[in-house]
Amino acid sequence: MIRFFRASRMTAVWGSAAGAFAGAAAAWMFYPGDGGTKAVLALVAAALAVNVCLYIAKIIAVRRYQEILLLLYEKLDPEAFLAQALPLLDRKAGTADRVTHAVHVANGYLAKGEPDAAIALLKRQQVPEQAAALRGLVASNLGTACLQKGDRAGAAAALEELKQVIRSRHCKEKFREKARRIIAYQQICLDVLNGKRGRLKELEQDYENTKSPFHKLSVGRFLEKVRRSKKLAV
Repeated sequence: MIRFFRASRMTAVWGSAAGAFAGAAAAWMFYPGDGGTKAVLALVAAALAVNVCLYIAKIIAVRRYQEILLLLYEKLDPEAFLAQALPLLDRKAGTADRVTHAVHVANGYLAKGEPDAAIALLKRQQVPEQAAALRGLVASNLGTACLQKGDRAGAAAALEELKQVIRSRHCKEKFREKARRIIAYQQICLDVLNGKRGRLKELEQDYENTKSPFHKLSVGRFLEKVRRSKKLAV
């Protein structure tokens, strides 16, 4: 995530360089030992300075990123969010940061009422098999996007992918517990899309009880789509 923002990148690169030089120079000049000891201390001081600068750079990046996420998840302003988040898709990043950011951008598209864009972005994500939690994150959000679109086949396929993830030997129990709740919830949504009116009340209760502005928006739109549909069983 450090690479996402100029301020964090500059802190990591130039701060580390300057800090390493200053730390090494201070250790060399002021420690009253022999040359070998001074050299060791200079290396330790330089390494410590680099780690401190990287830590500061990470804090800067995380805080800036949180400001961007608040535009979507709290202020419900997908246009403002996407304006700042879309350029970050092209930045170099590790797999976890890259995929997680793509999921947030997909949520931005959903909040904007563009499920097709969200689905296309999520399907482009390439996640290693051993990264079970990331695979599950993509699958669960793909399921949500398909449900928002009203694509029952796509939602069912995403739900099956999520079930496969939790059966994987790479999946940790903590994620399995979360994924099982997601599977149960998305199954309710899929049942409703398939015409089972009896399960609609569960979603209406969720809409009334949720404290998340983004989730309320998502459930509200889904309920609106379902109520307009003529496929619900009487």
